[in-house]
Amino acid sequence: VLESIRLFRSGFAISAEALEAALVLAEARGDLATQAVLLAARGLQWLGSDAARARALFARATEAAEAAGDSELRSEVRTYIAVSLVLAGRMREAIAAFEELLGDVPADVLDPRSTQLDLEGAAPATALGLLSFAYASVGDLPRAIDLGERMAARGVELGNRALEAQGQVF
Repeated sequence: VLESIRLFRSGFAISAEALEAALVLAEARGDLATQAVLLAARGLQWLGSDAARARALFARATEAAEAAGDSELRSEVRTYIAVSLVLAGRMREAIAAFEELLGDVPADVLDPRSTQLDLEGAAPATALGLLSFAYASVGDLPRAIDLGERMAARGVELGNRALEAQGQVF
C-alpha cells in the first residue's frame, strides 16, 4: 500500500478501506514512517468532503514524520500535503504548507545537494512548479514568475533540460 502511494502519488488510487487497514497494521507495529505516509494519503481522501478531518489527519501525519526523525520522510510527507492542497484548489493553505516546508523559498532551495526537492527525473522540482501555480492563482504573479525563472535558470546552470522546461512552463 505504501509503495502504491509513493508510485502513484495519490491516496485516491487506493481504497479508503485498504488505507485504514494498512494504518491499523502500521500503528500496531509502531511504524511511524509508514503511519506518516498513510495518514497523509488518508487526509487527501477526506480533503474534498471534510476539510477539518483532513487537516487533523495531515497534522497527525506531520507529527508521525517528525517523531520518526527522518528528514527525507519529513520532506516527503510535507510535500505530499502541500501538493494535495494545491490539487484540491486550497491555494493559500498550499502556499502556507510549502513555505513551512521550504521557508520563504530561499535561493538555495534549488541546490542540487538539497534533499528537500527531487531535481532529477522527467518532472524535476514539480512541487516548486505547483507552488508557482499557487502563487499565480492567488494573484502573486511576481513571486510566481520569479520562482519559474529561478527554476529555468538553475536548469540551464545544471544542464538539466527537464528542470529548465519545468521553470519555463510554470
